[in-house]
Amino acid sequence: MKRRLMVMRFWWLSIFGFLLSNSHLAPAQINVQDYLLAAEYYSGTTFLHSPTMRFDIPERSWGFGSELMFQSQGKRYWHEMYGFPRIGVQLGFKDFGNADILGYAIGCVPQIDFPLLRTSLSTTWLRFGFGADIITKPYDRVSNYNNNAIGTYLNNMTHFGFLWESSISPHWALRLGATLTHTSNGAVIMPNLGLNTAEARFGLVYHATPPKERVTTTYKHLPRERKIIGNFRLGLGAEQFKTPDGPTYPVYVAEAFASYQVSRGSKLNLGLEWNYYPANAAFNQNIDIPPDAITAQFEPSRVSLNLGHELMFGQVSFLVSIFMYVDHPFEGGGWYGNKLGPRIYLFKPHESGRRHNIFIGGYMKSHGTVADYIELSAGFCF
Repeated sequence: MKRRLMVMRFWWLSIFGFLLSNSHLAPAQINVQDYLLAAEYYSGTTFLHSPTMRFDIPERSWGFGSELMFQSQGKRYWHEMYGFPRIGVQLGFKDFGNADILGYAIGCVPQIDFPLLRTSLSTTWLRFGFGADIITKPYDRVSNYNNNAIGTYLNNMTHFGFLWESSISPHWALRLGATLTHTSNGAVIMPNLGLNTAEARFGLVYHATPPKERVTTTYKHLPRERKIIGNFRLGLGAEQFKTPDGPTYPVYVAEAFASYQVSRGSKLNLGLEWNYYPANAAFNQNIDIPPDAITAQFEPSRVSLNLGHELMFGQVSFLVSIFMYVDHPFEGGGWYGNKLGPRIYLFKPHESGRRHNIFIGGYMKSHGTVADYIELSAGFCF
């Protein structure tokens, strides 16, 4: 029952992240007639990234996907700033190559393509996607105990890569590409070593509107003041402590930080974040460790200095933050890590001298390649 409850909670968390990532598909920002459809096949390798993996690493993984993308038209300032990117969603199926232990994945990923190089015959794109997938054979202590990479049916799936598309007719294009894909649940339920796959992609693309016939508009820029803005946020995370089928604990988060919008598409953050881990407090209490004998790695409270960058898309941004602990290291001697995820603002940030705003976000915190927790948060600017 407890396991099912956590899976349901993670369902809601993944849906929240999907909505955040996909929120900039509002009809006011795109021309629904300028869309493209694509189908592709991909083949690659799921590679060993931890010596503790208890299963054979498959020689080859493969899959196929279909996608619906919309071409931005210049109705928002960031359309022109980023070279008129494409925004959409992909549905995909993947065989990790070890069906008996790892099973298959079925995913839904909102994604965005940034143009890197355009010529008269082809375009090279930088792709980023952040969504969710269902793993058909997660860890089970009785029937599938060798899968210590994935402990839940529903997981986060993130991919990053490059696509090259060359026109073969006014409406059709050939696609070649390469991507890296990561699947994990953010340590909500253990085990959670995650699965990483490198893939080559081959596909066909259909453009409803031939690229040479597109008409773009110029966005009328609004005044902006580059002021330092104060921010405060509260967050709630979740982690399963140490062992599979063990208890799941909350993680409490508070952060105060200053932000400065360098440009309409770039925003810098600097601040202090406090985390409190009830799991560590329970561990110390259960084994009766005196307060003055608690080692640094099991301290329930820790403070970090955070430096973040938000890639801005109007009222939506994607945060990439690095941090370093200022009081004591994390378990295993780690002093640093990263946090990333989408954020939505209630009002347009920093336009017309606006200072006061409200935002919500969903983030994954990691130490290197090891996830710490997934967090939901809300905050305000002043």
